[in-house]
Amino acid sequence: NDPILLFINTSGPYGQLMLMQGTRLLAWRKSDDIRAAAERLFDFIEEVFLESGLQPEQLSAIAVLNGPGSYTGLRISLSTAKGLAYTFQVPMILLNKLHLLNEIAGRMGPLPFYTLVPARTNEYFYAYVEEATLGWQAETCWIQADALQELCLQKPGILYSDKLVPEFGHSVRVLEPSWQDYQQ
Repeated sequence: NDPILLFINTSGPYGQLMLMQGTRLLAWRKSDDIRAAAERLFDFIEEVFLESGLQPEQLSAIAVLNGPGSYTGLRISLSTAKGLAYTFQVPMILLNKLHLLNEIAGRMGPLPFYTLVPARTNEYFYAYVEEATLGWQAETCWIQADALQELCLQKPGILYSDKLVPEFGHSVRVLEPSWQDYQQ
């Protein structure tokens, strides 16, 4: 019996909800409008269980991105995950968004690279990866856009983000994690 995992992400420019059994995707919902995703989160949860034929009581764990990301989006997904984990007495697994983006970027190409998650206007959370490390983990830092541009000149690397980053134009490669990326 493979574990049944509910994954919740409302941390960024879109919302995702996935129900998986082992490495198999059972049902998936995505909304490109983060506000609509937040409003419909419980509808999405009900839909994925109906589509899969499973009951919430069968959950083995709940995984959720715990940042960095939109403060309101994180509160929504984390409080939902915590409530469901408590209700169904299952563990809650916290995933770092930059570590996930690092994992995807690391499989895509050459080092070094930066992964970026927009914070407030002209501010970013970022990680800089120079070499392959266990789990592609790198220190997560906060920086203003002009300082990040200066850093990129001093320490060149490919830029990745989960959305377009206006200050860096077309030099940013947009990563949209798929359900397969969350299996790692």
